[in-house]
Amino acid sequence: MVALIRTQAELVAREAPVDEIGGKGAGLARLSGLACPVPPFFVLTTAAWKASGGDADPPSAPAGAVREALDRALGGLGPGPYAVRSSAVVEDSAETSWAGQFESVLGVSDAKAVQAAVVTCWRSATGERARAYAKLHQLETGPMAVVVQRMVAGQVSGVVFSRTPEDPERALISAGLGLGEGVVQGQVPCDTFRVDRQGAIEREVVDKDEEMVLGDAEPIVRAVTDARRSEPALDEASVLDVAEWTFRLEEALGVPVDVEFTVAEGSLFLLQVRPVTIPIPVGRRLLWDNSNIVESYSGITTPLTFSFASAAYTIVYQLFCRVMGVDDATIRINGPIFRRMIGLVRGRVYYNLNAWYRVLSLLPGFSFNRSAMETMMGVSEVASDEDAGAPSRARWLAGLELARLGARLLWRLAWLERDAARFQRVFDDTLAECKALDLERLGADQLLSVYEDIEQKLLWGWTPPLVNDFFCMIFYRMLQKRCQTLTGDEDTQLHNRLLSGEGTLASAVPATELMALARLVRDVDALRVPFMGSGTDDAVLEEALRNEAFRVPWERWMDRYGDRSPDELKLESPSLRDTPEYVLGTLRAWARDDQSRVREFGGQEQTSRHAAEEEAWRLLAGGRVRGALRRRWFKVVLHQTRRRVSMRESLRFERTRIFGFVRLLFRAFGDRFVQGGHLDQRDDVFYLTVEEVLGFARGTTATTDLRGLVAIRRAEFAQYREMSPPGERFYTWGAVHLANQFVGPSAEMEPPGGDEMIGTPCAPGRVTAPARVVRDPRQVPDLEGGILCAHRTDPGWVPLFPTASAVLVERGSLLSHSAVVARELGLPAVVGLRGLLEWVEDGERLGMDGTSGRVWKDTAP
Repeated sequence: MVALIRTQAELVAREAPVDEIGGKGAGLARLSGLACPVPPFFVLTTAAWKASGGDADPPSAPAGAVREALDRALGGLGPGPYAVRSSAVVEDSAETSWAGQFESVLGVSDAKAVQAAVVTCWRSATGERARAYAKLHQLETGPMAVVVQRMVAGQVSGVVFSRTPEDPERALISAGLGLGEGVVQGQVPCDTFRVDRQGAIEREVVDKDEEMVLGDAEPIVRAVTDARRSEPALDEASVLDVAEWTFRLEEALGVPVDVEFTVAEGSLFLLQVRPVTIPIPVGRRLLWDNSNIVESYSGITTPLTFSFASAAYTIVYQLFCRVMGVDDATIRINGPIFRRMIGLVRGRVYYNLNAWYRVLSLLPGFSFNRSAMETMMGVSEVASDEDAGAPSRARWLAGLELARLGARLLWRLAWLERDAARFQRVFDDTLAECKALDLERLGADQLLSVYEDIEQKLLWGWTPPLVNDFFCMIFYRMLQKRCQTLTGDEDTQLHNRLLSGEGTLASAVPATELMALARLVRDVDALRVPFMGSGTDDAVLEEALRNEAFRVPWERWMDRYGDRSPDELKLESPSLRDTPEYVLGTLRAWARDDQSRVREFGGQEQTSRHAAEEEAWRLLAGGRVRGALRRRWFKVVLHQTRRRVSMRESLRFERTRIFGFVRLLFRAFGDRFVQGGHLDQRDDVFYLTVEEVLGFARGTTATTDLRGLVAIRRAEFAQYREMSPPGERFYTWGAVHLANQFVGPSAEMEPPGGDEMIGTPCAPGRVTAPARVVRDPRQVPDLEGGILCAHRTDPGWVPLFPTASAVLVERGSLLSHSAVVARELGLPAVVGLRGLLEWVEDGERLGMDGTSGRVWKDTAP
C-alpha cells in the first residue's frame, strides 16, 4: 500500500518514484539526499489524491484519512507558516517543466488552511493554464502530489540555470528582493549574475524599486525605498555560494539544472531543482565572425555559392601556407582545418576563427612571435594551445624559422612582378579558351571537364595574388605607422592621401570609363536626346546601339566588366550583363545632370596626392645623410604600397572574372538538368552544392533526386530570410547546428543615439549633403550628389560612386573596396559606422569629415 505521506527523512533513506511524489517532490528529495540546504518538508503523495476520490478530475476535499495524515505530518514539521506547492507527476521532467502552470500557496498558517491549500493545488491540475499547456505539448496532467514545506521568508530570492543555450559555459543567476514568487512570476526587477566555472562574476545591477513580501493573507508587492534598491541583490559570497551548489547539482544529476533559491538572514536555502528543458549545446567552443567576409557575401548566400567559396578558401590557404614555408606533410595532416575556414549559419557566411587560428599557428616563427601574430590577424580571442596546429618549438628555433621566412618572402617580393605577369598570361589564356566555348552546346560531362580545368589552372595557380595581398597588408601598415610618426598624430590621414589619385586601379577604372561614356552621351546630340528623354531603358539602349561611337565602347565595357555586379562573388547574383539597365540608368542620370558632376572627378584626387607628397617631403627633411636615407626608405615603402594596392585591385578583378564565368558554367549545368527533367528551372542549380552538381555528372552523388533537394533547400532558405540574422560575432559549442542559438553581442547592439557617430576615416574631405540610404544599388541609379549610406559595398557598386558626394559604410576597413575606390575617385569616405542605417533616415541632412571619421546630423537651418 502506498503511503499518504512521505517525510523528508523517508525520502532521503529510500528513493520514491515520481508517480508517487510528483516532479517537485522528487527534486526536493534529490536535494535532501545530496545534503543541500533545504527547508523541512513532507510530500502528500498521489495516493492521497486517489484516496480523496481523485481520478480524471481533482478531489474537492481531502478524505478523512488524508486529513489525519496531514495533521500528524504538520506536527512533525513544526509551526507555520508553510508553503504548499503542487507536485504533479508530469512536472519538472527533462522534457517539460510546467513552470508556473500549477498553483502554490504561500504563508499558510495552520492545519485547516493547509487542507484548503492542498485542494487549491489539486484543482490547478485542470486549471486554464494547465489545460492550455497540456494541449500545446499533447500531454495529460495526471494525478498530483503536494509538497508542504516550512516557509522561509527570504530577503533575496532567485532562479539559477547552470547553463543556458546562449552561454553554456556560465551559470546564469536572476535575483530579486523578497520572495521567490516575485522573481518567477516576473513581478519584481531582478539583477543578473553570470558565473563561470573558475568563479569569475559578471554583474548587471538594475534599479530594484519593488519587492515581494508576505502580507497578512498572501504575498504582496511593495515599494523599496532604502539602499537595497541600487545595491546588488546578492553579495559576492552569496553569488559564489549559489553558483557552487548549482555546479555540484549539475555534476551529481548529470544534466544542466534549473534551481530556485532564497537567502534569509544570510543563509542560503534551495527550494527546487529540475532539469533544464531547453537543449543546451555542449562541447568545444568555436568563435564565428562575419565582419570582413560580409563585404563579399552579404545576407543569404545560396548553397552553390557557399560550396564554391569554401572550395576556393580550402585551395587558396593551402597555397598560402606553402608560400610561407609550411611543408606539404604538415599541410596534408591539417587538411580538414582548411575545409572549415568558413561556415554557413542560417544561410549566411561566417569565418570560423578557430580554424583561422589553427592555420596561423602552422606558420614558421609562430612560437617566436605568437602574441603579435594573434593580434595582427584578430584571433587573440580564440588563442589556445588546443587550437595551435604546430608543436611549440624552442624560441631560438622559432627565431631561425622566422629568419628563413623573411628571406623567403624577400625572394618572393623580388620576383613578384614576374610571377604576377606569368599568372596574368595563364589566366587570360585559360579564360579566353573557356569563353570561346559555346556552353549551350556542351553536355554535362563536358561542362564538368571545363570546371576541373579552371580549378586546376586558375584556383591552384592563385599564388601570386596571395603573395601580393600579404605584402599589400605589410606595406600599408608600414606606411601608416611611418606617417603617424612623422606627423605625431595617431589619427593622421596622410597615408590615405598619398594613396589617392593612382589613376589605374582596376576597381575604379569601370567608373572612369563610364564617365567618359557619359561625356560622349552629353556631347553627341543623337545620343543626348534619347538619354535625357522619357523612353524606357530598353528603347534607349536599342537606339544608342545603332550609333557606332556608342556601341563600340559600350560593348567593350560590357565585355570587360559585364561580369561585375552588386554581390558579384555570389553566383546567384545577376551580372551587369544580365541587367544592363543598372548601368544604363546611371548613364542617363549623369546625362541629365546639368552641373555635370562627371567632369569634377580626375583633378581633385591628384591635387590631394601632390599636397600629401609635399607635406611628407617637408616632414622628412633633416640632415644630409640621415634625411636622405629617411626619404629613400619612405619612397620605397610608398612605392611598394601604391604598387601592391594597385596590383591587389587588378588581381581581385580577375577573381571577379572567374566567378563570372563559373556563374555561366553552372547556369549551363542548370539548363542541362532542366532539359533532362531533373530541375524545373535553370536557377534551381544555385540550391545545389558544387559537389552535388559535379557528382551528378561524375556518377558519385548520393541521390539523383535533384528536384527534391532543391525543394527542401528553397523552403529552408525561405525560412532563413524570415528569421532574424545571427549575430555578427558569436560562439557555438559542440556540433554547430545542434542547440546553438547563434546570438552574440552585435545581435543585441542598440542603434547609436545622439547626433554624431565616429567611424574609420578612409578618404579625406568634408561634405554636407542629404543622406541617400541604399540597400540595393540597382534600385537607385543616381544619388544626385547626396552622401551614399550603405551597410556594405563591393566593386559592383562602383557605377554609383560618381553620383555621390561622399561615402559612408557600416562595414569595411581601410583596405576594403569602398575605401580604395573612394580614395581613387577623390570621394571623402568613412567606414566602420556600426548601426549607420538605423541612425540615419534617407534624405536627412548629414555632415561628414573623411579625415577625422566624424559624421553628424546637420540641423542648421
